Amino acid sequence: MKKSITAALATTALIAGGAAFGTLGAAPANADLVTHCVGTAGEVTVPGDLVVPADATCDLTGTTVTGDVRVRQGGNLIGEGVSIDGQVVGAADSYVDLLDSTVTGDLRMNNAYGAVVEGSAIDGRVTSRAGEEAPVGFLFAIEAELGENLTARAGEVYVENSVVAGTVNSRETVYTDIYDTFIDGRLVVGENAEGSMLCAVVVQGNSRITGNAGPVQVGSDGPAADCDGASYWGGNVQVDANTAGVVIDENIVNGTLRLADNTPTAQVGENNQVRGGINGPHEPIPAEEEQLQAFSAQAEADHADTIQNRIDERRAAAQQQVAEAGSANIG
Repeated sequence: MKKSITAALATTALIAGGAAFGTLGAAPANADLVTHCVGTAGEVTVPGDLVVPADATCDLTGTTVTGDVRVRQGGNLIGEGVSIDGQVVGAADSYVDLLDSTVTGDLRMNNAYGAVVEGSAIDGRVTSRAGEEAPVGFLFAIEAELGENLTARAGEVYVENSVVAGTVNSRETVYTDIYDTFIDGRLVVGENAEGSMLCAVVVQGNSRITGNAGPVQVGSDGPAADCDGASYWGGNVQVDANTAGVVIDENIVNGTLRLADNTPTAQVGENNQVRGGINGPHEPIPAEEEQLQAFSAQAEADHADTIQNRIDERRAAAQQQVAEAGSANIG
C-alpha cells in the first residue's frame, strides 16, 4: 500500500457560507437554504447547506454543494467527485467517506465513527475529537491534500502519501501512523496508547514525539513497520518519555535530535545524519533477533488493514440503506 509522495501543496483555504434566499412574505431575505439528503444524487448543484439526517445515508456522485454539509448522529455521507464550498461537520457515530472530492472549508469530526479522505483536498482544518465515552473512531487519509492543520484528539490516525500544509498535532489517540507524507509545519505526536510509526516522512518544522505508551518507530524500515525511503526533519526532533521502546534510523535531521526519559533507552541506528548532533541517552540498535519484544508484537498488526475492515463494514451498511432509499431527489 505504501506509495511515494505525488501530491502538491493544497491552495490557501477559502471559507464559503451557505447561499441566502428569500421569498416575499415568507422567510427573511438572509435565511439559509437547507436541503435534507437521504438516498443517492448525481451531478446536480445543491444551493446552500446540505444535512444528512440521523441514522440515514446520503450518497453523492459528482454533486456540488454551495454551502456546508452536516452529518447528524449515526448518519453517513459517501461522496465521490463531489465539491463542497463550505465545511463538513460529522456528529456522534457519523461516518464521512470522501473520494476524489474537494472541500473548501474545514472537516470536523466530533465523537464520530470515522472519516476517510482519499484522493481528496480539504482546504481548511481537519479535526477529530471525542468525548470520554465516545466509541473509538478513526481518521484515514490516503493521497490527501490538507490545506491547514490536522488535529486529532481521539481514535486511530493513519495518513499515507499525503500533503499537510500546516501542523500535525495528534495526542491521546490509539495510535498515529504516518507514511510517505509531507508536513509543511510542525509534528507533535504524544500520549498515544499504541505508539506511532513515522516512516519516509518530510517534516519542515520542529517535532516532538512524547509520552507514547506503545512502540515508536522514527525513520524508515524498522522492526514494527516496512516502508521505503528515509525521513527528513527540517528542525529539531525531540523524543522523550516514551515507555514501550523507540527505534530511530534512516533519518536526516537538520537540527538536533534530543532524547530524554525513554524507557527502555531509545535505540538509534547508524544510518542517521543529524546536523546538530544527538543529545541524550541512547544505544545502538541490536541484531534483529534481539530487538524489543514490543516491536515484534506490533509488527503482526497492520493498522491500515484494521481500519479498512471497519470502513468495509460501515460502507456495506450504508450502501444497503441507499439501496432501500433510492433517489434523494435533491438539486
